[in-house]
Amino acid sequence: MRYLKKSSLKGIVTAPASKSQTHRAIIAAGLAEGESLIRGVQLSDDILATIEGMRALGAEISALDPKKLTQSLTIKGIGHSLTTEGQKVTSVKEPYPVIQAKESGSTLRFLIPLVAIGSQAFRFVGEGKLGQRPLSAYQTIFQQQGLTFDLLKQEPLDLVVAGPLSSGSYELSGQLSSQFITGLLLALPLLKGDSKLHVLGEMSSSGYVAISLDVLEKFGVEIEEVDRQTYRIPGGQSYKAGELTIEGDFSQGAVYLCAGILGHQVQVKGLSVDSVQPDRKVMTFLKAFGGMNWVEEDGTISISANHRHGVVDLSGDQTPDIMPLLALVAALSEGESRLTNLGRLRLKESDRLKAVEEELTKIGADIRIEGDSWIIKGKSSFKGGVVVDSHHDHRIAMMLALASTYCDEPIYLQHSEVVRKSYPHFWEDWQKLGGSADLA
Repeated sequence: MRYLKKSSLKGIVTAPASKSQTHRAIIAAGLAEGESLIRGVQLSDDILATIEGMRALGAEISALDPKKLTQSLTIKGIGHSLTTEGQKVTSVKEPYPVIQAKESGSTLRFLIPLVAIGSQAFRFVGEGKLGQRPLSAYQTIFQQQGLTFDLLKQEPLDLVVAGPLSSGSYELSGQLSSQFITGLLLALPLLKGDSKLHVLGEMSSSGYVAISLDVLEKFGVEIEEVDRQTYRIPGGQSYKAGELTIEGDFSQGAVYLCAGILGHQVQVKGLSVDSVQPDRKVMTFLKAFGGMNWVEEDGTISISANHRHGVVDLSGDQTPDIMPLLALVAALSEGESRLTNLGRLRLKESDRLKAVEEELTKIGADIRIEGDSWIIKGKSSFKGGVVVDSHHDHRIAMMLALASTYCDEPIYLQHSEVVRKSYPHFWEDWQKLGGSADLA
């Protein structure tokens, strides 16, 4: 538990490495033939899960300086050793190689199709609520192809899968997580035959697919984007070893950009305004609240505002990870705001739609849920003086840290250590900027 009291943030902070890009880069390098170098990696719990997953597949991964928060990883990939398309599974017997996905949805959903390239059965185990996150898209594909998809237990997750997947035509609903699309885009190029992936309806979080396509291209894999919903995937491809420096993460940097519009004097380094990350839209969203963006020649970004006002119909369909922070900004902006299309927040590490409403209400915010939307009436400050809970969700923990700077009385945050999932040194950075975060 941490004791968070009203404080002012001031200084320069470097955004941690993009978790989304890091997952994809480690997997691509792990599939390549030869040795790759990935710079600027941050070893959060989710990234460690993907590293261990790729090691289970045979990749050799080592950190050049394990004592540093930001790592350079050397990765010796496995080449074509997974590909056995056309072979039939005669038996699926224990013991299976085990992949510990922890609470990482990306690790789980990216690696399921990859392990299914071959005929070897793999067992995925997880922690927390990972098993409650939907997997029906993959289950349907495996059943259609007569493959093993045996969900032994949901909580905690215990799943056995086995291939081999076949090349051909695939369809996925665009309303599902884009992680399913990425999983297939990572795996299908390695099959012998050509494939086509068609997304039905408008795609949620399409920006994350853009990150995937960018990383695939960097590692020598060609995907033809026929249109916004159709991908043609030539088979028989191989990943090429290479070097990549991970860019800063807008999802985490958003904490400090939101701090700026709330009156704190914070500058953020390491973010690229040209990034394909969907959460770069936080700058556009904050502008709608009255924020002014300042980008220095060296790329340092800061945001300020002379006056904050509410926003009507701000859609979170493409950017679910930053919506808790934007709810906080709305709760401290004059007038009423309506944040819409938030249904996918129910399927994260917590039910974020409910968790944000519950915790902000505790400290004195005026927020209610209406369908898949938040209706928020702004105030100048909050009362505080209560115990709040992260709901074991890293995004909620960081949002509540920022909320504490506008609480008249201190708050106590339970399960504050959950930030390790994506940003292990968050509390250290927070305190360097002047934030209060003493252990209680």
